[in-house]
Amino acid sequence: MTKLCEDYIAGKPEVRALFGREPESLMTQAPAGRPWDGPLAGALRELQPKLGITRQFTGDEPVIITGQQPGLFLGPMYTLYKAVTTVALARRLRERHGTACVPIFWVASEDHDFEEVRWFAYNTPDGQLVREVYTPRDGQGEAADIAGLPLHKVPVDHELSRFVERLVAQAAGSDQTAEVAAMLRGTLAEAASVSNWFARLMAALFKDTDLVIFAPHMRTARVASMPLMRREIESPLATTALLEKSAHRLESLGYAPPILKAANACNFFLMVNGRRRKVVFTKGRFMLPEEDGQTFAQEELLALLETAPERFSPNVGLRPVVQQALFPAAAYVAGPGEIAYWAQLKPVFDHHGITMPVVWPRSRAVMITPKERRRLAAFGLAVNDLALPEDQLLHRVLAVAPTPLSDALERRRAAVDDELAALVRELEAAAHPSTVVLAEQLRGLAVRGFERIGNNLLMSDTRRVEETKKRLVMLRNRLAPFGKPQERVLSPFNYLLSQGLGFVDRLLKELDPEDWRIGEIEWL
Repeated sequence: MTKLCEDYIAGKPEVRALFGREPESLMTQAPAGRPWDGPLAGALRELQPKLGITRQFTGDEPVIITGQQPGLFLGPMYTLYKAVTTVALARRLRERHGTACVPIFWVASEDHDFEEVRWFAYNTPDGQLVREVYTPRDGQGEAADIAGLPLHKVPVDHELSRFVERLVAQAAGSDQTAEVAAMLRGTLAEAASVSNWFARLMAALFKDTDLVIFAPHMRTARVASMPLMRREIESPLATTALLEKSAHRLESLGYAPPILKAANACNFFLMVNGRRRKVVFTKGRFMLPEEDGQTFAQEELLALLETAPERFSPNVGLRPVVQQALFPAAAYVAGPGEIAYWAQLKPVFDHHGITMPVVWPRSRAVMITPKERRRLAAFGLAVNDLALPEDQLLHRVLAVAPTPLSDALERRRAAVDDELAALVRELEAAAHPSTVVLAEQLRGLAVRGFERIGNNLLMSDTRRVEETKKRLVMLRNRLAPFGKPQERVLSPFNYLLSQGLGFVDRLLKELDPEDWRIGEIEWL
């Protein structure tokens, strides 16, 4: 978790001042709604049945919203935690205030960073860690040219079906596996793109909740955001300057700003020949560096916005503001990294005259089995310790249960160190400064020498070392894969295929949206 997120959750005043309302205010003040854009609300109603769900909303309710890039097999576990927190928070506010809140999941279908989402990871039954990478193919079986394609245009092909079957084959034996496997196969067969498959999976998993699925590439959404985009074109680089200023403010508080932009970078993209291109403003014109420097005058870009608004989309510094322009969000459910970049956005909200929503930290958790919990206790470790470098972790665990020889070595080390420390004191008292230096060097050599002997003793029992190493690797693969938090690596289907479709309902019961600590969820 980022330091800024920690300080935000702790309520540090200088951090909270970077945002809008305090998150705790949601529980004391009922959220207010406003009429949504009519065509957008209609399109949203029509989208849900296409994804296999039905939803009822009037189109003027307050919203609890979250979003994520559409990763393969839903990406890492935190995607599920974000959606669960959003649904649970909307329910909690309805119970607390009697106000209906609509939970919405913003599928970032316009995103074009395929490298970030083209992989997924899972564990095999024997504890191995598998990372699969998807490469879409063209009609000749060659890697397709997808550079710059938004994810709603990145195709799905037979390789994903092979991934499904490999993942299903590796699942722990469970009477739930067949149902989840059928859902994976069925949604993939109906999917038109990577983002569409993601949306169908989310709809299937949350079909018994109120979660509404939204895809921002819908033309109605682009039409509804035209006033905001028009202002970006009319005042090029104004929000870029605001983001730079807020970056400096974060730095002055001791935090690394996550949004750093070139001074001439605009905060929107333009679709050209189906590909999403960044825009810069230089010498009085808008230029597309990825399109051989093609340029537009301001009036040309404004005219294009009027006729083809679907070609314009916001970047990371503007997307949350567009989101708030489209929906009356009382809160945005954010992960630790997102909270850091939201800390730069309040001036951009103010510039567009839009009230910044509450930024609500999402639930965090670790999936853990009873056996893993017992093994951690035996090793004297917590889950967070598994992120340590492997050699350091191994040494720490081996040292928990010292041998008789290592106990004897420690007694002698302490005795030698006491004698050398006494020698240093005697030389200091006798006023022999140069000799004191030599004695201190000798003491340091003794310390390092005993450390080497101790390490050799710890590693001398090769059978014990290899068995401990094997168990640590398995724990790391399951609880801290690649040395990262579990929720940032492993796919939800690592658990769904054995836990079944009721897994989401269990998360809704076990994860309290008002508890921002890292929880532990036991599974078998």
